[in-house]
Amino acid sequence: MEQALAARPNTLGNFGYVPHKRAMYALATVKRLTLVSRDLVVGASSAYILRMFEVNLTPRNEAQRRRQRHLKEPPRARGERGQAVVEFALVTPVLLTLVFGMIVFGIAFNQYLELTGAASSGAQLLSISRGQTTDPCNTAAQAVYTAAPVLSQTNLTFSFVLNTTTYSGTSCAGAQSNLLAGQNAQVTVTYPCNLKFFGLNPAPNCTLTAQTAARVQ
Repeated sequence: MEQALAARPNTLGNFGYVPHKRAMYALATVKRLTLVSRDLVVGASSAYILRMFEVNLTPRNEAQRRRQRHLKEPPRARGERGQAVVEFALVTPVLLTLVFGMIVFGIAFNQYLELTGAASSGAQLLSISRGQTTDPCNTAAQAVYTAAPVLSQTNLTFSFVLNTTTYSGTSCAGAQSNLLAGQNAQVTVTYPCNLKFFGLNPAPNCTLTAQTAARVQ
């Protein structure tokens, strides 16, 4: 027994210390954890330094942020922005002219519709006024005024044709004898259109005319 123990090598003798496999794995794990911890510490320190650097470089007001963004912007993008400004400056007058023309046309068309409807109302009232009025022209004119409140009454000009007899103005006293059954009563109304828009009148000599005839009842 003593000879067998003497023949067995000593772990602390000439052969040195031979660690167990689990001990070797534990040492390797500790080494890896040490390296990872060191990397984390270095990374956190670098991130903190970069963050402090960015804070120091952050513009403190809007003007500095714009200046910094302009410096970071590539020259090509700045050139495209300038091109867009030039194109907008060239297209804007054309678009404004088209919009102004459409607005003026809308104003004129609205006034024409008002005038046409008013003339039709005057002719219809005149056609049923036989034996009920002594001044047919005034009766028709009042109907036109009522049907066109948007139009200026002082700018309206009237012309009437009763039994082939023409009357001008808003009064024709005694013309009731020309309201004959079966004959046409014609009403013509003229109005100088007002196309002012923001103080501009592109057609100051514009004149609208509406004419309607109705058979006397």
